[in-house]
Order: sequence, then structure tokens, then C-alpha cells
Amino acid sequence: METTTLKKNLSAIVAMIFIVTVSSIGYIKIGWPPVIIVGGSGLIGWIFWYFTYLKKSVDPKVILPLFVLTVVSLQIHMIEEYLTGFGPAVSRLFGIPWTEKGFVVVFTLIVR
Repeated sequence: METTTLKKNLSAIVAMIFIVTVSSIGYIKIGWPPVIIVGGSGLIGWIFWYFTYLKKSVDPKVILPLFVLTVVSLQIHMIEEYLTGFGPAVSRLFGIPWTEKGFVVVFTLIVR
């Protein structure tokens, strides 16, 4: 089933609005680090998504295993960051009042 051009364009606009909104809230609450990290990676991901998958969709049977692998990899990465004390280190580096619990809640539960 082919997705209409209107739906594709609407999806692209909604995704970009989400990236800008999250980056703006991050800037207001924390400062530049989330804009650079979340906004920058979101923009790069959006560009790749827009010019590849959105232009020519792939069968879900192909994408689903890659998606699941990506989610699992991100969770493993979050565990690694938690075990190595990444949250408090970034907190000190950027002067952000983050607790370990706050880091875990934001990055492993909300961002994913």
C-alpha cells in the first residue's frame, strides 16, 4: 500500500515540528547541550529519513527487524551510560543540575 504524497509531507512537517519543539524546550530548561545533541541528531535523522525511506517506503518485513535491533542497541547504550556514570559527568561538564535518577528517567524512559 503506497502512502499518499499529502500524508508523507504531513509526516515530515510533524516530525520537524517535534524536533524543533523538543529542542526549544530543552534549551529553555537546560541550555545549549540538548539543542546540539538532541536537535542536531534529530535533524540529521530527519534528513536521512526524508531523502530515503519517506521517498520510497520499504516493506515492513525488512524494516521491523532493523527497528527492533536499533531500539535494543539504544537500550544497551543507555545501560552503559548509566553504569559508567555518564549522567553525573555530563551534569558537571555542562553545569546542569541532573541527578542520576533524573538522567535515567529522561533518557531511558522519555526520549526512547
